Amino acid sequence: MPTNTKEAADIAFIKGILDIPEEHHTLEFKRLSGPNVNKRILETIIAFANADGGLLILGVSDPEKCKEGEQRVFGIEENQDAYDALAREIPKIIPPLADIWPPHLLAWGDGKRVAIIYVPKCTEEFRSWGGRVYVREQKSIRLLSPQEII
Repeated sequence: MPTNTKEAADIAFIKGILDIPEEHHTLEFKRLSGPNVNKRILETIIAFANADGGLLILGVSDPEKCKEGEQRVFGIEENQDAYDALAREIPKIIPPLADIWPPHLLAWGDGKRVAIIYVPKCTEEFRSWGGRVYVREQKSIRLLSPQEII
């Protein structure tokens, strides 16, 4: 049961997110679990920036992998170390992406929070991380070759 108006609004917003049936070109869900989770998150951020921008929702599993509604919410607390490490990696994006960190945090209840990162479309030059440039294509991410970058 929500304890205040903000928490009730957060829960309503997250329930709306849970009604989205699948990821698409400008929307991705990421749990903070699994191998190389931060690498995958950073690749997504770069790919969104180099395509049309997008919304990255951390702490919620992909609806196509887990169809259990509210059970898709794991929260950023699932792996606080990965979340903290992500905060250290975001500034390594070249050129920097302004105002994407810290993300907007929504309270779910049971001590869980969901992070919402809005990544703007970058029009002046490609963004990179770790010397690599990615773009978003439908539901996937593609590494650009040096020839494509030029």
